[in-house]
Amino acid sequence: MIQRIQTLYLMVATLVMVVALIFPIATLNADGNELVIKAFGFSAEGATLPHLPLYMGILLAIATALPFVIIFLYKRRMVQFRLCGVELALLVGALIFEAVYCYIAFDALNAVGAVELSLGFAAFMPLVAIPFVALAMKGILRDELLVRSLDRIR
Repeated sequence: MIQRIQTLYLMVATLVMVVALIFPIATLNADGNELVIKAFGFSAEGATLPHLPLYMGILLAIATALPFVIIFLYKRRMVQFRLCGVELALLVGALIFEAVYCYIAFDALNAVGAVELSLGFAAFMPLVAIPFVALAMKGILRDELLVRSLDRIR
């Protein structure tokens, strides 16, 4: 399990997504008021916010846990391969959710006055995880083809 290179790729993808869960995704500044967008909600100084982006947090949590689960399915390579495809879709969905929530917050604060948007490095973590999941898929497929070729020889 550990000796397979795709296990390392999936572990890196998991660690990268943990960073996306912990650190702020974006910060918006409007006339001295600061709004911080995190995975499970907005936080602002002395302000109550109408809604929390729980969907994005749930999506990021699933995208964080799935590569770790995929590692332990090492005996079922085709299931691993399919779940990596699901993980890629979740990562793209996470990027879309991040963009939508940043746009919603930017639009809401833009009515107040000039807004400055600064993206945190956590906003780019799903984008960083995508190549690692793709490399893991390539390694899983290579293992499956190797096992099939050895079965033909017997």
